[in-house]
Amino acid sequence: MKRYTFRIYAILVMTTLVITGCPSSPPHSTASGSIVLQGFQKAGDIVGNLVMTSGDRLYLGWSGFDSGNFITGTSAYVYVTAWDGKTLDPLGNVVGTIPRYSAAPVGNVPLISIGMFHNEPVIAMAGVSGDVMVKGWNKNTWGVIGDLKLADISDIVTALDITTTVNRLYLAYGEELTVGSTIIKVASYDGSAWQSLPAPEIVPGGSFLMSLDMAVMNGNPVIVWMEGNDSTGKLTIPVSEWIGTQWTSLTDNMKVYNSPWLMAMGAPSCSITDTPDGIAVMRNEGKPVTDPSMGLLYLPTGMVSTYDGTQWTQLDDDVNCDYPGIATDDRDAEQLRGLWINNRLYVTFTEMAQVFLAYYNGTGFSYRGNTLNAHPWFSGGYWAYDPYLVSWNGAMYLSFVEYAMDQNTGAVSSNPVVRQIAP
Repeated sequence: MKRYTFRIYAILVMTTLVITGCPSSPPHSTASGSIVLQGFQKAGDIVGNLVMTSGDRLYLGWSGFDSGNFITGTSAYVYVTAWDGKTLDPLGNVVGTIPRYSAAPVGNVPLISIGMFHNEPVIAMAGVSGDVMVKGWNKNTWGVIGDLKLADISDIVTALDITTTVNRLYLAYGEELTVGSTIIKVASYDGSAWQSLPAPEIVPGGSFLMSLDMAVMNGNPVIVWMEGNDSTGKLTIPVSEWIGTQWTSLTDNMKVYNSPWLMAMGAPSCSITDTPDGIAVMRNEGKPVTDPSMGLLYLPTGMVSTYDGTQWTQLDDDVNCDYPGIATDDRDAEQLRGLWINNRLYVTFTEMAQVFLAYYNGTGFSYRGNTLNAHPWFSGGYWAYDPYLVSWNGAMYLSFVEYAMDQNTGAVSSNPVVRQIAP
């Protein structure tokens, strides 16, 4: 637990240095889409992970902890609320409790995930005791779904995600064992019982599982994860599909740079989303770039590849916003998330702690508006993390958490934001 707390504090210090050390703010144009919700957390809470799903309503899940315990707190509460386009409807009070380190502004440590199963929201959480729990809303209360075999309480859950088909719910998470290796565990739930699937990967000691995500292709779960290796200095981004009896690798021919895994490059992460004929994988990697004054650099470059069941297509190897003054190298993209809607693939990401939205136009990526933050670029010390996309009632919704640091006291506050954007 101590190493995660230190990591958060270091990230906050680094972010403060970035905010105070950046050049003057460039012009801030009107962002695309309207803010429909913001600041909906419990009074006095700082919001961490913010996730969404949609069904009859738009459902928001987030973790929050007392702002007075920002550095010393060890746990965070999890909440879920529903929005019908007019009002918020909190679903119960606290859904569960998760480790505090997942609640800070660290976009690549998602320890809550939300989805729909049998027309009701379900949420997966990594508990403070090292366990994993999935709960479902039954119109009145939250109840544990099935008799799920929990993670060993002496281990650490490092990443977590759920996805659903019509009749099945899938849970995947990384369990860092006390002996040093990390097992990616996957289980499926058919409405009555959980079934453990073989592990698609055992990440050896000396390597780190940084993120994982799931989608569905032809009724089968497909999982992508990112791991970095200390001994080789490289990262890998495997993609595997469960075909009913075993996992089969889909990674062949997906372009991956042979570059350092860059644990400190900001927020190394990968994600996956469904497309009409397959899947799309969004990730950031260290792309080799030569800078005249600094020589060879490896910078976090956003990349998107699609898979149609047969082959990979590289859409772009520079999914970043050409925005001089924020990222003069034009190659700084982190925390990429994708969504297919109205015959287009949209990708949201952060660049220098600002939120952007891009879409694939057939030859490259175009951008919707300028930054989508609720406040201008670094004005008053604002920065944003955890962009997330979902569709509901024919529109696209983008959520993120905007943070602010008081330049005098160092106190941190948060402002969760949901934008509605016409695709």
